[in-house]
Amino acid sequence: MKLLKSFSAVVLSVIIAICVVFAVHAVADNKTEYILGDANSDGFVTISDVTVVQMVLADISLPEFNEKAGDIDGNGLDVTDAHNIQRYVAMYEDLLGIGKTVTVAEPTTQKPTNAYKTDPYELPFIPD
Repeated sequence: MKLLKSFSAVVLSVIIAICVVFAVHAVADNKTEYILGDANSDGFVTISDVTVVQMVLADISLPEFNEKAGDIDGNGLDVTDAHNIQRYVAMYEDLLGIGKTVTVAEPTTQKPTNAYKTDPYELPFIPD
């Protein structure tokens, strides 16, 4: 009997560990990481990123362009973003977080459940 309890505990522990690993992996898949200012997605913030932003502003499409990383101030891509990246590359004071990794959670496609609203005893709203 003691052996059966030990075996059951080990099996249950393994199942829980597997569930935790898959849950953490699923959460990690819903995230997108990029380096702020790395507009060409090469992993570094350099003068090449400034050139990429300027080319996109001149309506030259580039396949390696990352608009989220190039939009430094978050108000849409403009010449100010190229200017801010230039200042970062020239080692001026950076107050915008250029060069730091940004993690953005992607929206999930799972529909939210309304389990709390299915209570048949829920009272209707009665205004004062």
